[in-house]
Order: sequence, then structure tokens, then C-alpha cells
Amino acid sequence: MGVAVGDSCHDFCKHFRLADGVAPFFARNNKSVRQLSLSRLQRALHFVNTGRWINEHKVCVWAAKHPEHKISSLFEDRPIHEKLVCCETYGHLALSHSRLKAFVEAVKFIIRFLKDPQHVGAILPSSPSLAKEIASQIPKNCKRHIRILEIGPGTGAFTPRLIRMGMGNVTLHLVEYDKVFARNLRRDYGHLKNVQVFHRSILDHTDAKGYDVIISGLPLNGFSVKMVEDVFAKFKELSAEGATLSYFDYRFLPFIKSKYSKGLRKIMEIKNTFFRQYGVKKANVMWNFPLARVMHHRLDGITAERELAPCS
Repeated sequence: MGVAVGDSCHDFCKHFRLADGVAPFFARNNKSVRQLSLSRLQRALHFVNTGRWINEHKVCVWAAKHPEHKISSLFEDRPIHEKLVCCETYGHLALSHSRLKAFVEAVKFIIRFLKDPQHVGAILPSSPSLAKEIASQIPKNCKRHIRILEIGPGTGAFTPRLIRMGMGNVTLHLVEYDKVFARNLRRDYGHLKNVQVFHRSILDHTDAKGYDVIISGLPLNGFSVKMVEDVFAKFKELSAEGATLSYFDYRFLPFIKSKYSKGLRKIMEIKNTFFRQYGVKKANVMWNFPLARVMHHRLDGITAERELAPCS
């Protein structure tokens, strides 16, 4: 039995000290300067009168803590509605990490890097900006079911965004080589019915194919030339027709190191050849350490700069 909408509205409004409902605080169109200005003015006036500030994040936190109230029903005509449904479905996974948790994850990542730099490949976890860019090619509001493969998720920097974007209409497979990372991923996401974690090399992932979206966090520049060739062949083997592939590397570092490494020069040639055949676009991410570059592909033989077809 769920909570009646009237009761939900009462509890929600009581918590935020709202007298006239929630409508004035959230614009129906986030691209309308007028509507955004009016909603922010209402928030400011509400803060002056009650001492309580209300914004999207606080409403999402409340929805994640009280999923039984289905507060999303009060926002069906507003852009925040989808976020609230996701918060009610996935709880804390739909919310951004706190600074403390981000710091703890960074420490864990550094430790794993020092123990196995070849397979971890990065000193620090990927930033939210990099996660946003690498997931940017995933179809939004797609009516059909989507199968997503994330390779080398590590501490899960990309994973919550993939879950949020897919909502309930997605199957997400996580393939992680590192034993500790795989165990933590099972702890954090194993309880979700549409998420499955595999502790293995991507080259050993043979029991599932036909993925619509492939996201890779593999440190390709640290692999052997043969390994890189095998990984790119695996991308094509695992993908459905017209699937999107997104992966990243670090700006400047490969170019500098390639001056002294014949193997890395060969790896860069392989990556450039693959992009010429399947590439859609490249995007630089400045808010990441080290600076990152994301390569987006469509695995159907279309040449670069072709826009992705809309999801139907």
C-alpha cells in the first residue's frame, strides 16, 4: 500500500515549510529565462520568510529518503520529475557523492593504482565532468530496452550516472578485472535487479553480446599492442549493430610518452585507425586530473562526424 498523494504533499510541504505547494519553486521549462527567474525569486522569498532554502538537490534527497511517498507525482509536468523517479527507485545511488565519500574513494583508488598500475591505469578516479561526457551519447527517454556494458568501472565513477540515465529501462553489466573493485561494485550495486557484476578480463567476457552502449575505462595506453588489438576486436564482437562506444585517454601524456616508446606509438596508430573508421566525435574534458579526452564511436562502419540516430 502506498501513501496517498495528499498525505505525501502534506508531509513534504510540512518538512520544507511550504504554504502554497511546490509549483512556484520549479520552472516547467528550464530553458525559459523568465520561468527560471521567477522560480528563483520564489525560493529567495521563501527563504526570507521561513529560513528554509529549497532547491532540486534537497528535494531529491528527501525523495531518496522517503521513496514510499512517491513525491514525484507532484512534479509530473516539470523537468525535475525524472530525477525524482530515479531517486525513489535507486535511493542514494541517484544522488551525487559527498565530498567526504569522494575523498575516501580517491584514497582507495591511489592504493589500488600503487599495487597494480598496469591494470588500474589512473592515479585518481574520474571526475563528474568526465562521467557526464562519457555518458553523453546514451539515448535519453528511450522507449525500448537498452543493454549497457561498462568495462573497467573501478570505483564506479561512471556507474551511478549510467543507472540514472537508464532509469528502469536498462540492463547494465559491469566487467571489472581488479578483485577489490569488483567486490566493492557487488556491494554497492549487486542488489539492483538490472545490474550484474563480472569479475574477469573483458577478453573473457563471452557469455553476453549485443550491447547497445559500451563504456570503457580501460587504460589502453598501458597495455601491450596485442592486448589493445584484441580489446578493439572485442568491442566490435560484443556490440549490437549501431551500438555506441565511448572511452577516454589522457591529453598530452600519450603524445609525450610516444616519443620514447615504439609500443605506445603503435597503440596510438591503432586508436586513430579505429576512430577514422567508427568515430563520431572527440571531446576534451578540462575538469579532470589528468586532463582527459573522450572518443565517441558508432560501431556500424559510419565515418566520423556522423550524428547518432535518435532512439525510437
